Amino acid sequence: MGSAAALLPAVLLAQTYGGFNREDLEPLIGKAQACMAQADQTQLQALQSDALQVMTETEALCEAGDRDTAQQNSIAFAQQSLQKPVVKEWQQCMGVLGKTLPLLALVQMQNPEATGSHVCDLPERFNEVP
Repeated sequence: MGSAAALLPAVLLAQTYGGFNREDLEPLIGKAQACMAQADQTQLQALQSDALQVMTETEALCEAGDRDTAQQNSIAFAQQSLQKPVVKEWQQCMGVLGKTLPLLALVQMQNPEATGSHVCDLPERFNEVP
């Protein structure tokens, strides 16, 4: 799996929780891909595999109507991911934005009522990212 696929969740989070549109993100995507190319590919693939599993589980929970568990599991995964060395390296490579976007997404994920965003509303956005 390529680095672009690993970037998909970050792009979705930025679009959904950060309020960015595709045009805003294009320069950042290039930089993020360059940073990921420098990362330990084994760790990156493991993270990507974990993320895909969580996304599948989240979608199933959402379809079953268990929105609270889906949201809690997504927040827990995001918090755990931020502690992984490969993510910390990526954040350092990206600079201030690498630290800001994930934290912004976490804050908004923890407050879906106030932000009008919920992880169960993300799957329909997957088709919007080329």
